[in-house]
Parts: sequence; C-alpha cells; structure tokens
Amino acid sequence: DEETNKSKKSFGTFRTKFNTESNKLEILKGETINLDERIDCIYFEETFYIFQKTQFEQITGLTEEFKEHAETIANELIETKMFEGMDLLKKQIQENPAIHKKLVRLKKINNYQNLTEKSLNKMIKIAKRYGGKLKKNNGKIVIENETDIDLTIKVLVDFYKTGEFSGKPYGTFSGKELTA
Repeated sequence: DEETNKSKKSFGTFRTKFNTESNKLEILKGETINLDERIDCIYFEETFYIFQKTQFEQITGLTEEFKEHAETIANELIETKMFEGMDLLKKQIQENPAIHKKLVRLKKINNYQNLTEKSLNKMIKIAKRYGGKLKKNNGKIVIENETDIDLTIKVLVDFYKTGEFSGKPYGTFSGKELTA
C-alpha cells in the first residue's frame, strides 16, 4: 500500500496473496508451503510414490551410496589386472554421477570376475560389431578416454542384446536374466 509504506524504500523477500475483495496484494504472515513445478515424490500412508527418480535418489542420499559402490567396483576391476588406464574410470566416478548406476549394474551381472585373454578378445569383437573400438595391449584392455570406459562397461553388462523373434540388435542396460 503506497499510502502507508512511503518511508520504506528497500525490498526483501516477502510472500503475498491477492485479496479478491480489495483487489490488492496482501503480505502473508506465518509459514507457507512451496511446491516446485515438478514434484519429485510423495510419501503417503508409509509408501513413496516416485515421479522424478534421479531427484528422489538425490533427496534420499542414494546418489552417494551409488558413488561408494561405484568406487568399490572400480577397485575390483583394477584387481582383475585386465585393464590399463583405470585412473580415467576413477576420475569419471568423481565427476560423472551417470556412471555410478552403470557400474552398480555391472556388479549385479558380475561378468568381470573371471576375465581371460579369450574373453577380452570377445569384448573387442562385440564392440567392433556395434561400431565401437576397444584396444588391447599386453593382454589388457586399454582405457584412453570416456568412450573407452563407456564401451567397456556396455560390453561387460551385456548392453547389446538381440531380439529372439526379429533377430534385431538392441542396446539397453535393463534386462533380467531368463532361464528357458
């Protein structure tokens, strides 16, 4: 109200409501609830309903847990002594949260525990079939850049799949192992 607040010249943060009777904005006193444009989750009757998975994981601290698991899995990959240049993977874990879930998926599938030179050759062949290139040096897969990291993980998690009926190739991190 300009008439009653002439002496106040500074503006801070304040909340208002529009009064339809007086056609004026009125200052709200007390607490208010703000909702973002997009709701991440709702907790109702002891159940979480998740609408934004990534933000929910961040809110609940799962992001940090995924990072810890990713670091453990990177150490396990190093212990196989079948990869060269793993400092890049360690760096990616620190800088790129998207890699965390991929590594957790790798642990779930556990395809990296018994790697041999023959399985490394198979990895190179699979990567080549889908337009990628993995390099091998002294019996180890060479990791030189982010593309090598991504491709290595994709091959190890069985990202590349073939439809039983169509025979068409697909790429997905999801999937559940089936028994015939």
